[in-house]
Amino acid sequence: MSDPLARRLAWAAFLLCLLLLVAWAAFDLATKSVPGHPKSAGDTLFSVAMVAFPAVAIAILSRQPRNRIGWILMGIGLGWAIGPEAYGRFALTGGSRAGRSPSPSRPRRGPLPSA
Repeated sequence: MSDPLARRLAWAAFLLCLLLLVAWAAFDLATKSVPGHPKSAGDTLFSVAMVAFPAVAIAILSRQPRNRIGWILMGIGLGWAIGPEAYGRFALTGGSRAGRSPSPSRPRRGPLPSA
């Protein structure tokens, strides 16, 4: 792989990581006041740590696109960003801010399926 192609791939991975982190933050904010999921300082520190991996990775890979440590850091950042925990909590609460009951226990609306 040529250096310019590796640089473009690194920037694409970095932008994907940022996009996934923004989506994670949006789902996390949508379920901010869900009972049983208190926010703590640990959540904030974890968010900062999640952003640090791809930030350091792109700093390395933009100058040395064949650096293995940079690619490992980018992989770790993407792995954490893809984590489905925030979306899962959002889906289970039905996007609730007020702590409504989870979606599966809500009554079904519309006709029942025929057997």
